Amino acid sequence: MNTNGSLNGFTLEQRKWMIARLLTTSDAAAARAVGVHPSTVCKWAEKPEIDKAIADLLEDPKSQAAAILLDALAEAARVKVGGLRSRREQVRQATAEQIMDRVLGKATQKQEVSGPDGAGIPIRVIGGIDLDDV
Repeated sequence: MNTNGSLNGFTLEQRKWMIARLLTTSDAAAARAVGVHPSTVCKWAEKPEIDKAIADLLEDPKSQAAAILLDALAEAARVKVGGLRSRREQVRQATAEQIMDRVLGKATQKQEVSGPDGAGIPIRVIGGIDLDDV
C-alpha cells in the first residue's frame, strides 16, 4: 500500500481479499469469501506488506472506507453505464444526463434578474448616494 492509502501494487485477487479481510474475523474467512484457498493467501510473497496495509486501514476508518469505495468504483461505473441500455427511455435519459454531469460538469443555468416585463431594476439610493446622478 502506498503512502496515500491506495491499494495499488497489489493484484486484483489480493485487493479483493484485503477488502474481505476488513469485513471478516480471520484470514481464512476472507479467503473463502473471495474464492481463494486459505493456503494461497499464506503463500503470497507480499503477505507482510498486505498485513501491514490491513493494520493501517483498520487504524484509520477513513482510509478503510476509501479503500472499499475505490475497490467498488469500477463496478459502480459499469452499473451506471448499464442504465444507458435500459428499455425505459426515462431511465436512459436520466442516466445519460448523470454521466455527462459527472464527466463534463453540470450545464450552466442562466438566470436573468430584471424588473417587470424584462425592464431594468431601478436602483435609486444606496448609502445616501443617488445613483441616477452618478
